[in-house]
Amino acid sequence: MPTATRAPLTIHQAAQLTEAQVHRLPKRERTRLFDEWLVWQLADAKQNQLDYYRPVNADARRVHLSTAREVGIQGGNKSGKTATMLADWVIQATGVVPTSLAKDYPRQKLRGHGIMPPVIRARLLVTSLVNAWDANLKLKLQWWEWNGALNADGLPGDPDRGHWGLIPQRFLLGGDWEKSWSEKHRTLTLNCTGDGGPHPGSTLQVLSHETDVKDLNQGSYHLIIEDEIPPEEMHRANRIRTLEVDGQVMTGGTPSDEIGSAVAAAWFFDTILAPGLEGSNPEETFAVALWTEQNPTLPPAALEAIGKGLTPEQRRARFHGETLHLSGLIYPGFTEKPKWWCLRCQAAVGRVEGACAACAVAGFTSGLLPFCHVWDDGDVDPAELARWPVVFYMDPHQSRPTACAWYAVDPMDQWWQVDELELAGSAEQVKAACLALEAARGYEVVWRKGDPKITAQTNQFAREVNGEIFSIKKAFDEVGFYFEDANTNFTVGRERLLGALAVNPITKAPRFRMHRRCAKSIWQLTHFTWTMPRRAASDPPQKDQPSRRNSDFPACARYMALDDPEYRQCRQTQTPRVIHVGASGAGRGVTGW
Repeated sequence: MPTATRAPLTIHQAAQLTEAQVHRLPKRERTRLFDEWLVWQLADAKQNQLDYYRPVNADARRVHLSTAREVGIQGGNKSGKTATMLADWVIQATGVVPTSLAKDYPRQKLRGHGIMPPVIRARLLVTSLVNAWDANLKLKLQWWEWNGALNADGLPGDPDRGHWGLIPQRFLLGGDWEKSWSEKHRTLTLNCTGDGGPHPGSTLQVLSHETDVKDLNQGSYHLIIEDEIPPEEMHRANRIRTLEVDGQVMTGGTPSDEIGSAVAAAWFFDTILAPGLEGSNPEETFAVALWTEQNPTLPPAALEAIGKGLTPEQRRARFHGETLHLSGLIYPGFTEKPKWWCLRCQAAVGRVEGACAACAVAGFTSGLLPFCHVWDDGDVDPAELARWPVVFYMDPHQSRPTACAWYAVDPMDQWWQVDELELAGSAEQVKAACLALEAARGYEVVWRKGDPKITAQTNQFAREVNGEIFSIKKAFDEVGFYFEDANTNFTVGRERLLGALAVNPITKAPRFRMHRRCAKSIWQLTHFTWTMPRRAASDPPQKDQPSRRNSDFPACARYMALDDPEYRQCRQTQTPRVIHVGASGAGRGVTGW
């Protein structure tokens, strides 16, 4: 009798086999199964792209993990901000968490917490229903649309070059976009079962900046996405619509590189990005900055082509999402994200095929070094760091919290900002907080210095106490927190700090860096700008003046740079132990210090 022929294994049957069993299969069958699996995976990735979704970078991942009421994304063109926000909506609307986020995606963002299918109401506010929604954002959601570049064979689907539309086909009503989208109501409705059925679930209302603000004042929404920065009154209306259901507002945008439009959008940077990046209240406001250069799906050559001919300010607006009201940065060389430094150009440059873009165009060759001014715990050996001397600088005020900063000096005379504190309260409270931090970190502080212009000021409410002239410095002296006067030459200090931000060809790193936990210092150094004083048309021209805003921690860094601390010098210095005691011997409560 003829031998019975075994039916070929399907890829789903093969998935149940152990690795050893698969290896025992004939080579021809293994090859066939692999080819069939590859075809299946390509089709599955197209129909269920959300399962395969990967955040564009670590900062985009932080957006998905945030549960703050307001989330801001400062992003350059093609930096991934829109896809990040839309992906988060699809996750919340379907309850499908991508494999890349399965371990840590906040379950409280999934209404129902896995007990029942999530059903949420969402709103998407775009610049235009035609140019933005129809021509761009809609394609990022339609499962059959490829968003990205083709591979070397001219085919779509390479995950390193883009992504398919993010809504799984099975979550469309009847599996059909046309059945889910209502042009009349500008609303997209998903099914709540994830089986292509007809049962309505989560909805997405799509409106534009052309919508009357009155029309925004209707309904309540679990999530509102503002793609590109809307007028401030529209944002206020949207925010109110989330209060009833404890919802979230996500705002992302690239500012205009025209100064007038950029200033109109400055509210976004002042009210969302500033507190969000500072991390002052993470439950209320969270923010990240996405850079175009850090989108791995974009080829560097294309980036250089886009950036060619742009001014530095326009480039920062287009690629980093920086607003032009920050075009007058006092320390433009500081970067909190990795960049490339050209040893020939002696500047931060774009990188094309492993070479400096500027040098390549001019026909030169040059060396490139990666650099960043922000460091993390893993960048320095803790045992080594514990042996470095630390210098302390402070910028106290009568009406604002005292800015305190600690800088470690390594044997190569490099400066590492290791900590910061912004302290309100009396001199005794400031002293206690500083000493507590130093004890916890094990810092060996060799000197303390402060701004002499501030420390010598008298209190406007108590110019004389017990027959003695009051000063902020004297208040600190009385509690035994003695510090010397810092050098405050602004011009020289700025030049020295700018020099310390450049990459040293010997150490292959900048001389000055800040620890990532110094969030306030990082924010202020990247937002400390010049301001032109107001004057009449007939007045002679005046030089720009440094703004008082965001100036405290940059001032501490400038004082430190003026002293130019070196390792051997610090090792030979002892902290003064002199304690000045006034009439009371215990500080002056009536002064506020």
